[in-house]
Amino acid sequence: MKNAKTYIKLSLFILAIGILTACKTFTLVEKGQFTDPVGMNVKPEINWNQHKYTNKEYAWTIDGEILNQVLFLSAGENEYFLPFKNRWGLTDPKSPQFNKNITLLEIPDLFVKGVELFGAQLTIVNIDPVTFLDNDGFKLNFEFITEDGLEKLGIVYGTIVNDRLYIMAYGGAVIEFYGKGVSDFIQMAESATL
Repeated sequence: MKNAKTYIKLSLFILAIGILTACKTFTLVEKGQFTDPVGMNVKPEINWNQHKYTNKEYAWTIDGEILNQVLFLSAGENEYFLPFKNRWGLTDPKSPQFNKNITLLEIPDLFVKGVELFGAQLTIVNIDPVTFLDNDGFKLNFEFITEDGLEKLGIVYGTIVNDRLYIMAYGGAVIEFYGKGVSDFIQMAESATL
C-alpha cells in the first residue's frame, strides 16, 4: 500500500511538472521603451506581452496570440522562417526556408505558403514596395481564416539586409482585436531600424 501511494504521488508530481513546463511564459514590453527582437530596434507606443520562441522568432500580443499578434522573424542562409512544427517538435521540411538567392519579390509567396502550413486559408489583398529597416522592402496586406474559422486581417513588412531576411508581421481577429494593435504595429514597422 505504501508503494502504491508513493507511486501515485510521484506520478502526480511528474504530471504537474509536465503541465508547468508546457505553459508559455510572457514578459511585459513597456510602451516607450526601445527593444530589439531579432535585431530590429522598435519602440512601442502601447504595452505588449512578449513570448520568445527562439533567438530568431518572437511574438508579441495584447489579448492573446490567437486574437492579435506581432511576429518578429529573422533568417539567414538555409534557415527556416515560420517553421511549422509537427507533434514531436520537428520542423516540417515544407516550411519556408531562406537562402541568399531568393529575391525580395519571392518572400511574400513564401510567407503565404508558410502560413498555409498552419492550416489557414490566406488571401493577399495587396503588395506594395516600401522602405523597411532603411532598405527596399515590401508591405503585404492579407486576410485569412484559421482552421477554427476565425477571420483575421494581417500586415507583413519584410526586407533582405546583408543576406539576412527580416520580417515583422501583425495579425488580428476581425472582430474587435485587429484594431487594438494595428496602428502601433505600423508605427513600429515604419520606424524600425537595425
